[in-house]
Amino acid sequence: MTEEQERLRAEVEAFCREHINDDLIERTWGAGEPHSDEFYKALIDTGYVGLGWPEEYGSLGRDRLDISEGSLQLEVNDHL
Repeated sequence: MTEEQERLRAEVEAFCREHINDDLIERTWGAGEPHSDEFYKALIDTGYVGLGWPEEYGSLGRDRLDISEGSLQLEVNDHL
């Protein structure tokens, strides 16, 4: 993994630790809601939605390996 990819992994993990908590889980999954507008907006604001989209469209313009790693970290850390 390159230094930049390791940084992305760490950033996504930190993002999940900050945003995925017991309160979010209770307000969504605990209430039968599969989606949180607040969490999705945070994903958009950081550029994690559409990691491979061009930067001029508000994303990070990352390559396929970065997209894979970012997606993996969101999945691995979704239980925090």
